[in-house]
Amino acid sequence: MLWAFSPNSLGKGLLTFALGTLTLLCGVVLHAIPALGAGILTIVVGVSFILDGVVEIAAGFALTGGAWLIFGAAISLLGPSRVGCSTSSQGNTSRQTRTR
Repeated sequence: MLWAFSPNSLGKGLLTFALGTLTLLCGVVLHAIPALGAGILTIVVGVSFILDGVVEIAAGFALTGGAWLIFGAAISLLGPSRVGCSTSSQGNTSRQTRTR
């Protein structure tokens, strides 16, 4: 944050100072309340996956041969839908129980 006050950088310096202050504040909150930080981080990562997918779809249709971008977008968009899903919600169902 100290670099924000270099000469001849008023606009860029204020932005650097604001981002540094925000980063410091986020670090203090994450240290004080880790569960809140984990929840917010999960939401931020999910939103970034969705935005990445939307941008890749737009770029895939805009570019010639953008099939790989559209494929990558599908992966990005399916990622957040799998968060929180367990692989076995009813336990082990492969065993059959026998009664006599």
